[in-house]
Amino acid sequence: MATITQTTTHISTIGCSGSGGGGGGPSGSRSGGGGGPPSGGGPPGGAAGPGPGQAGGGAKLVGNPPQVFDGDRERTQLFLSQWEIYWGLNYTINIMAQPYTRVLCFLSYIQGAEVQDWVTHELRWLREQVHSHHVLPNNPWLWAQMVVHFGDAFVDTMTQAKARHELGKLRMEGGHIDKYIAKFEQYITTVGYGVDETIVLEKFIKGLPNPLAWTCIEMDTPDTWEEWKASAHKHQDVYLCW
Repeated sequence: MATITQTTTHISTIGCSGSGGGGGGPSGSRSGGGGGPPSGGGPPGGAAGPGPGQAGGGAKLVGNPPQVFDGDRERTQLFLSQWEIYWGLNYTINIMAQPYTRVLCFLSYIQGAEVQDWVTHELRWLREQVHSHHVLPNNPWLWAQMVVHFGDAFVDTMTQAKARHELGKLRMEGGHIDKYIAKFEQYITTVGYGVDETIVLEKFIKGLPNPLAWTCIEMDTPDTWEEWKASAHKHQDVYLCW
């Protein structure tokens, strides 16, 4: 539950722990037994999904894909930055829009002897969530949890600590909402937070100027990360006139 001053706004919480696999599915799981993802959703024979540059339904991904990541931690931030651009260009395409296939696409760019065991573990974990725990393929928790796993494995702990510190003091300045959002997304990616975690939304609200945050809450009552971004963009001009 995110708060601003004395006003409380209700936020959808995605169960997102640092542990891989195991346990029951998060909220949004399918009830009932059996069944995997919808037709075409499961990787046949355990394959890692479409290869780089390919999209489902005949659609093509555009832009430069990220360079293959081989586990070199000095290249982790570069890889994540390249992925963020690639994802941003293609977020409306089916393979990127659905968390299940987005995870598979992301994993397809992680290759090499040093990372193969980790990729195999993530594929098994993903199949277990969808096939055994009946988590829906469109549940954002799948993506958020994989991001946590990646951060635990490949983001340097000192880098994470610095990003967590910078995130705690980050504030929007001079009405530059795009700059604030870009920095915010960079830090939460480094730390390994899922975008719809309560703590993330609370930090985002805290970093907004109070008048802008109040306006967003009163006019739009946003609950998710995408809703908060859209609302802040929409009401930025109003805030600048104050």
